[in-house]
Amino acid sequence: MFARIKSKARSVVIIVLVAMPIAAAVNVFGQNAELVKQTDQVSIDVSNVTISSALFVLTQQNPGLRIGFEESSRTSMEPKISLKRKAEDLSSVFDALVALDTEYRWYEYEGVFVFEPRNRFPKCFDLLNLKVSSIAMPIETRRVDLINAIIGSPEVNKFLKSNSLDYLFSFEYLMKSQLFYKEGRKSQLAENDNVIEVLNRIIRLSDSVGMWQIGFYGPERKYLSVLLT
Repeated sequence: MFARIKSKARSVVIIVLVAMPIAAAVNVFGQNAELVKQTDQVSIDVSNVTISSALFVLTQQNPGLRIGFEESSRTSMEPKISLKRKAEDLSSVFDALVALDTEYRWYEYEGVFVFEPRNRFPKCFDLLNLKVSSIAMPIETRRVDLINAIIGSPEVNKFLKSNSLDYLFSFEYLMKSQLFYKEGRKSQLAENDNVIEVLNRIIRLSDSVGMWQIGFYGPERKYLSVLLT
């Protein structure tokens, strides 16, 4: 069920999203985990899941694995895939996943493995590459606060308004977000960085959030969703 909240800046659509499960009572920021490399060995055993679900499973089983995922703009249902591998290089597992869902390709950027569609939705491409001058670290660093800090930046806000786009908000996602305060943390989330660099920074600093996801949904793909899982 959709609900719309009007504001001076833009309208906000509220929806309960069916997304990857988010563990309760975990910190967003903490000790930096050692990032997983392409040559590190991992295992995977998934059946009849979407590629994004398979990637989420990998992040849960491999602390230090950081993944960015851009949803495709295809109109058909996401295909279900199955994959079983034991102690293989991470790069080989990724190659096997994109061979099963050929809509996607992957690359490494700033220690984060980014999966993007081969035919990208232009507005998603533009948003991820949008440069923001400054985003202050919110006082409350719940997942939802970090996302709202990005969405509320002048550059992103202007981008949404000028393209007649709305932001999807999930009540379920809010309830499962966890507060965390940390002394001496960075005061800025962004300083002349692209949005994708901000998202990468958040999950690199996190000891519990291993994946960001972004996509546009609904009629004419006017509804932006950003998740940290």
